[in-house]
Amino acid sequence: MQGCTRIVAVTTEDLSRNLWPSSLPVLCCENRTLENMPARFVVPTSYGDVLDWARVGRNPVADNALRRYFLSHSISGPNGPSSVDEVVVHLQGFVQKVNLHPLGDWNPSSGAGTASWAKQTLLLVPCGNKLPFDAQVEGLNSLVNVVLDNFHGSELLHSSKIGQEVVKLERPVFTRGRNGMHVNSVLSDMDDLTGKARALEPLWYIKDKIVVKEQKRQELLQRNHAFVKTGDFVNVTAVLQIDVKPPMNRPRIRINLVMKEVVVLESKSPIFTEYRQSVETLKKVAVSQNNTLPGDDVMNG
Repeated sequence: MQGCTRIVAVTTEDLSRNLWPSSLPVLCCENRTLENMPARFVVPTSYGDVLDWARVGRNPVADNALRRYFLSHSISGPNGPSSVDEVVVHLQGFVQKVNLHPLGDWNPSSGAGTASWAKQTLLLVPCGNKLPFDAQVEGLNSLVNVVLDNFHGSELLHSSKIGQEVVKLERPVFTRGRNGMHVNSVLSDMDDLTGKARALEPLWYIKDKIVVKEQKRQELLQRNHAFVKTGDFVNVTAVLQIDVKPPMNRPRIRINLVMKEVVVLESKSPIFTEYRQSVETLKKVAVSQNNTLPGDDVMNG
């Protein structure tokens, strides 16, 4: 269940549908472009084929009792045996709202009581590029339905918002630990200036961070969480995080679309420039009128 990473190559040409997958690609280790990617690395377009392609399996390395399951698919080589990997997807779109801080929306003054609810959030919008964005949404909804179909009689408590106008990605900030446990926290002093997050260890700790990069002249440069801004055109690596609560004869399920990596892509598209300018205008109007930006209801939902 070892995930592989591959970045979809894009150019600085005008933004077009070609910058999005026609269907939803799965990450692979091989250096291939979307145009010549083998079918075994692409989410099928037919829902019936998706059901045959993806499986909900048990996660042998789960660090949370609720996350004993993951969405997997089999990769069979041309001549070799097949392997089972977690379904990891690329999503591309424009950033409408973003909070990738290592502590996300957690308020240090709230203590451990709200640690389980703290999250990092990223909202992607199509910015007028409806066809490619719809293809991504269709693929994501198929994967969510595969999870629900696996648990008969289940109750869906929560699912990340996946719609034609916006895709909301969320990621839990803290990992649950236990007393006496040794934790390998990646939290730095700069991430936790008050020291209150560190004080929660080992009951709650930061297991890993979202990787942020910038594509520049066909290179990928490491950046920090603050680099991603509203209006950026990004490539997001994501997985479906499945939480299953008992009883198993009627399980209650939470499904989150969780970010692993965010790459800010180059683009000289007029659409990109116009969208960034429109966002800045909205910000100025909101500040002057002391109003909220469009999408705040989604961020807070």
